[in-house]
Amino acid sequence: MKEDLKYKGVDFSDIESDREFYGCTFEECSFAQAKLTNVLFSRCEFIRCDFSLCKIYGVSFQDVRFVGCKMLGVDFTGCKGLLSSFDFEKSCNFIDCNLEEADFTECNLAEANFDCAVLNRTVFFHTNLEQADFSTAIGYEIDPRHNSLRKARFSLAGVIGLLRPFGIVVD
Repeated sequence: MKEDLKYKGVDFSDIESDREFYGCTFEECSFAQAKLTNVLFSRCEFIRCDFSLCKIYGVSFQDVRFVGCKMLGVDFTGCKGLLSSFDFEKSCNFIDCNLEEADFTECNLAEANFDCAVLNRTVFFHTNLEQADFSTAIGYEIDPRHNSLRKARFSLAGVIGLLRPFGIVVD
C-alpha cells in the first residue's frame, strides 16, 4: 500500500497487479498501454498523465481527480463500481474511449473532448459539459434540463440524444 506519495514523470506501463494507492499525486506519469489489474486508487490526483490504450481490469477509482490527462482508447467498463467519484478538469480528452455505462454525475467535464467515444447508457446528471465536444461521439443521451451544455458541440445526428428525455420522436 502506497500512501500520500508524489510521482512525477514515472512510467507505470509495467505496473504490478493488486496495488493500492491512497492520497497519491501522479504528475506527468505514463500509464500508456499499462494493464491495470485489481489496482485501487483512492483520493488520488492525476495531472497531465497519459492513459493511452491503458487496459483496466477490476480497477477501483475512489474520489479521484484527473487534470489535463490523455485518455486515448481507454475502456472504463472494467472498473469496479461507478465513475461517479471522478473529477475531470481542464480539457480531458476521451479519444476512442469506451465509456459505456459510466456515471459522470456531478463531474466537471468542461471542454472535454469525446472524439469517437462510445457513450451507450452513460449517465450525465448535474454535469458541467460546457464547451465539451460530442461531435463524433455516439450513443449518448443527455438531458439538457439537468446538465450545463453552454457552447457544447454536437453533430446533427447526435442531437437526437438530447431530445430523447423529452419523449420526442424523430423519423
